[in-house]
Amino acid sequence: MLVISHNLADVFAVADRIAVLRLGRLVSSGPVEDYDTQSTVELITTGTLNSVAPGSGTDAKGASNDPEG
Repeated sequence: MLVISHNLADVFAVADRIAVLRLGRLVSSGPVEDYDTQSTVELITTGTLNSVAPGSGTDAKGASNDPEG
């Protein structure tokens, strides 16, 4: 069975293994015992928030968002 969900409580309740995708790419996978909610959220979001934050240097598509150019 394959379950795709952002509801981590459901994932941890039914999964034997977890695969974490970020922006459509596999960033981590392994036995559910190797993950907890905090580390999984960090895997999902790390880089994503920085890539669209003002002053980060680039937007999500890699274009410069620096007001100085």
